[in-house]
Amino acid sequence: MIWATASSREHSLQLVCTTPNKQTGVHSHQINILLLVEDMWRCLADFTQPSTAGMAFRSIDDRVMGGVSLSNFVSRDSQGGCFSGTVTTDRNGGFCSCSADTNLDLTGARTLRVTTAKADKPGQYKISLRDPYALDNQISWQSEFVAGVESGSHELPLVDFTPRSRGRAVPDCPPLDLENIVSVGFMLSVIRQEINQPGPFALWIAKICAK
Repeated sequence: MIWATASSREHSLQLVCTTPNKQTGVHSHQINILLLVEDMWRCLADFTQPSTAGMAFRSIDDRVMGGVSLSNFVSRDSQGGCFSGTVTTDRNGGFCSCSADTNLDLTGARTLRVTTAKADKPGQYKISLRDPYALDNQISWQSEFVAGVESGSHELPLVDFTPRSRGRAVPDCPPLDLENIVSVGFMLSVIRQEINQPGPFALWIAKICAK
């Protein structure tokens, strides 16, 4: 007889085999097998579905600092939500960003995965996370990914997220409270980097997942 128990947390499978034994009656053999499981990602937001497409993203562009860049995040079609706009360095600006309020518990997660459906041109984007302390102190924890014109999957270790405020690192910031993520956002900047250029942009984001 063979029966099995699985552990999704440890990604392992335990097999117990029982065979007849003349002295004890039954002899058990326990076998632990490591599973290579592809679909262990937990979906945090699926922008291809109507239930998530209604997330209320608000724009936080360089206009807050006197610039004139402009962006928004809207649901366009089955390919996901579209973060788009026009970024310019006029009036000392140079970035577009958007964010949505969330109530996420990422306890135990090590990696975020951003799945992009397409883009109008290659670009270097950032995803940002905020806990209550970061929100109160105008800080966001950011990680960069480069999106191409075709669909792509971008895995971002949470240990690589860095706290920043107004484009500068915040070295004395408390650790990110993964149990209480209250905001998720995206950013495109043309300041001090080579890939992005001023002008219009559009990025379709399909999903955000974690594991």
